[in-house]
Amino acid sequence: NLSDIVKHLPLSPNELPDIIKIIFVGKTIPSKDQVRSILTVRRERIRTALIWLHTNNILYKDIHIDHLLIDGFPLNDIPDCLWNTMSFLKDTETSDVERSGYVDNDINPDELCLNGVVPLNMSALIDTSTTTISSNDVRHHLKLRTNITDEITNLNDNIYLVPHEQSPVNEYFNTTFLPGLYPTLFPFGLGGVENERRSVRVSYAKHIRYFLCYHDHRFEMNTSFIFVTFNILQRRTACAKSRILVSRPFFSSQATEINQLTAKEVKIALDEIESNSSERTLNPRLSALLKQLKTISGSVMGSNQSRANYRVELHAQIFFSGLPNIFITINPCDLHHPLAMKFAGVDLDIDNLTAELMPKSHERAAIVSNHPVGIARFFNKLITTVLSTLINYNINKHESYPGGGILGEIEAYYGTVEESGRGALHLHMLLWLANSKHPHELRELILDDNFRQNLINYLEDIIKEDLDDFQNNITESDTCSIKKHNRTSISICSPIPSPDNSN
Repeated sequence: NLSDIVKHLPLSPNELPDIIKIIFVGKTIPSKDQVRSILTVRRERIRTALIWLHTNNILYKDIHIDHLLIDGFPLNDIPDCLWNTMSFLKDTETSDVERSGYVDNDINPDELCLNGVVPLNMSALIDTSTTTISSNDVRHHLKLRTNITDEITNLNDNIYLVPHEQSPVNEYFNTTFLPGLYPTLFPFGLGGVENERRSVRVSYAKHIRYFLCYHDHRFEMNTSFIFVTFNILQRRTACAKSRILVSRPFFSSQATEINQLTAKEVKIALDEIESNSSERTLNPRLSALLKQLKTISGSVMGSNQSRANYRVELHAQIFFSGLPNIFITINPCDLHHPLAMKFAGVDLDIDNLTAELMPKSHERAAIVSNHPVGIARFFNKLITTVLSTLINYNINKHESYPGGGILGEIEAYYGTVEESGRGALHLHMLLWLANSKHPHELRELILDDNFRQNLINYLEDIIKEDLDDFQNNITESDTCSIKKHNRTSISICSPIPSPDNSN
């Protein structure tokens, strides 16, 4: 609640360690120069920003600016109170996972810079009353290890509890919630979502989508805005589904059973789920609770149950259309694709692009990590283009054109998007070709020499990777790089159409 928190700004430098804790996760201890771009405080920038907010932002008009406290901050450096309390957590495995991809997208080591992007792991535990959780509990939930070097402060200073109010701020039709939380994104304190005074009502999700596509990219580049708003959307969906569920007549009897659950029974069930134990306890009360949870979470974006629903849909499609014919994986490399840079706001002339005009590899990595929405839009554009040409599918009308595309006429397809360890998107897709042969028919036809040769010709016609046209224009190393960073794999899963009837 902004009105209760922001009475006096800025905070004293001595109070910063009580609410800000820096835990650096990586292979080696960073030098001060390496983290300066992340942790530097500039005294006059703070003064100028607070004066501007006090003058122009309606939510900050009543704050008191303490200029004596501002004078206590460094002119242009990392505050000693933060640097001296920073902890180092050596985690080679986590560092490798965050840089991993579906294919090898390594950055050229010759182009690395000291002030590059530093991946950070974040975990959190919220205690609204700040009385029930000890520092040891927080350390356990954050999975902090004890192998912190002697150069850093002792373990007693590793954990800080951040106080919160007893009840959370209202997120529904609260036009000051996001502007108060993000004064750098809403500098005038205006423009909040769900403003009931608007003549045309805009839903929360559509308004957030508009923010993330804003021309100056400031919303998508904010390190927490996407996560906070997505979390709100998840909670709203869960609340809406829960409200519908509890209003059903049958829920009263199940609620009685669920209320009889004990903490010990729930703990046993959680341990079994965490260990993936196949021998689940047959507890009817737990079964009723899990059933209701699955019903609700199945509609929540990003939940495990929503992904399980995809599998149900896929099984239904297989039951209706039979086994799929082709399995395709499309994995674009966002780190090196010029169109990805274009969607991220880099000024490039795609039609007249040369290697010299592309940003360096470490710059491209920083651009990709800072523009998740732009990279997602690039991936969506690429996939819709593939669908419109490979299978001749009209994405706007959700229907296939007659005659099909490169692969011939398509009866159905089903695709899912996954991300690698560093968040790069790729697609897995199953295709059902029209007029495909059943296994027993193919077993009989494969004995015919003419059919067998036509089948081979068909497979060689639709599945190929050929760079012969570029041999005179690129070097051998360039060819290896293209094959390394741009992969589209196609696998035949089961019977394919008769080659005599294919395009």
